[in-house]
Amino acid sequence: MAGTEGETEARLYRELSLTEFCREVSYPDIPSPAGGAVIAAVGAMLASLAGLVVRVSASQIGEDWQRIADETRQ
Repeated sequence: MAGTEGETEARLYRELSLTEFCREVSYPDIPSPAGGAVIAAVGAMLASLAGLVVRVSASQIGEDWQRIADETRQ
């Protein structure tokens, strides 16, 4: 069973580098990813950045993380 046209386009966009994806979005003359695809890419980057912040913060806090977490909940 073949996928829908939208599924095929989504597969193609996943294979693009970030630079290629941005170029694709910027061309008004050809069908390009809709706003949802752009928001999904931004959301994925935001999630990665949030993970980085958590890891860096946890490494700087050291073993006091549980005490700080408990104080934050109160």
